[in-house]
Amino acid sequence: MNFISVLKREKRTIIIFLIEISIPLFIFVGIPLGIYIITTLRNSSIVIQEAYWGIVLPAKKEMEEVLSEHSEIGPHGEGLYHSIYVVERNEIKLRLRIDTKSDIENTCLEYCEDAGTADEYMPDFSQEYRWRKFEKYQDTLILVYFVETKELHVFENFF
Repeated sequence: MNFISVLKREKRTIIIFLIEISIPLFIFVGIPLGIYIITTLRNSSIVIQEAYWGIVLPAKKEMEEVLSEHSEIGPHGEGLYHSIYVVERNEIKLRLRIDTKSDIENTCLEYCEDAGTADEYMPDFSQEYRWRKFEKYQDTLILVYFVETKELHVFENFF
């Protein structure tokens, strides 16, 4: 037996051994981890909103999503998105405006109508609220926080 043939056989054995270990490892660890990461990112509209708009919302664990709806979505994700969160902490660390503005109220109600929001989820502007409007390119983000109910309405309109 030749020394080179022994090395080739050992090399082949090591490669087969590594393949036998890596396949189950990929199946039992890699695939579940990948699915978890994808579903977490897909379900976390908060992360997407923070990244695109450059804002910091309360942590996901401090907010409970009550509603997430949208109008008909175009091929590039354009459309109107409306989400409602109940914020579990006493204050939001965002610079929100205190003044009431009928333009914001009308725009939000119009967005709700376009998204097909049920009456029970419509924003009640007779309550005390804080708001902020962001614009980027042709896209609009409106945050409306109702102090009494601790509800944060998030309206995103993408073109």
